Order: sequence, then structure tokens, then C-alpha cells
Amino acid sequence: MVVIILTEQGLAEMAGNLTEGTHVWLNPALADSKMQPDWQARGLTVKLLPVQFDAHKDKSLIDALDYVEKHSDDADILIECP
Repeated sequence: MVVIILTEQGLAEMAGNLTEGTHVWLNPALADSKMQPDWQARGLTVKLLPVQFDAHKDKSLIDALDYVEKHSDDADILIECP
């Protein structure tokens, strides 16, 4: 499974529900967030998106999803939609 997290709120809500083997894509602004769980200890793979995507704009959500689809082999993608 692939999860795209774009906001601090989304990270707080999703962090405890991510299961081993999940690939997590984060907005660059979340790279140093204190909300991040211990990714490696939980068996999660984390990648940063190349640019900051605005979670409140539909076009930006679509662009983030398109980017991850092009760079992932997993068809099961969940994107945060605040």
C-alpha cells in the first residue's frame, strides 16, 4: 500500500495506523516533523515528494497522485484529503 500525506494534521491522524510494508510519501515540509513515528522500526518506507503540494486544492491533489503513480509499482494508493 502507498499513502500520500500532505499536512501535519494528516500525519498526526495517519501515523498510528500505518502498517508494516507501507510506502509513505510526504510533502517536503513534513520531513522534520516531530509527529513522524519511528518509520524504520515499524517497517515503513518513506519518500519525499519533489515539491510542496497544497492539500486544499483539487488540482494539487491530482498532481501529487499522478507523481506517486508514476514512481510507484503499487496500484493501491491512499491520499490524504482534508
